[in-house]
Amino acid sequence: MSKDLFDTDEKATKAIALFENLRDNEGWKLHVKVFESNIEVLKTVIIKGGLPEKELDSLRRKVQAYEECIGNPEKMIKDLSSTETEEDNLDPYEMPVKEKLDKQ
Repeated sequence: MSKDLFDTDEKATKAIALFENLRDNEGWKLHVKVFESNIEVLKTVIIKGGLPEKELDSLRRKVQAYEECIGNPEKMIKDLSSTETEEDNLDPYEMPVKEKLDKQ
């Protein structure tokens, strides 16, 4: 993902609101139902078997892709929310603030 899409708190906040609107949109909910229906068809074909392993692997990847698409708005909301509230600490020797407070 391009860092400049969400490089400010304002952009991240706006994106969160847009992803929440997408998640709650009736069109998206219909899209999810279509994906879920496709997943069920693919799983039935996979379970039935009888196809070469390469084709079964391809079907498994399609199932995984559909599942990732279904969860994408929620994942983006979670990822963007966590970047707003937490700063990455790249120092491997420094304890998180909560642990420092607990030890005092």
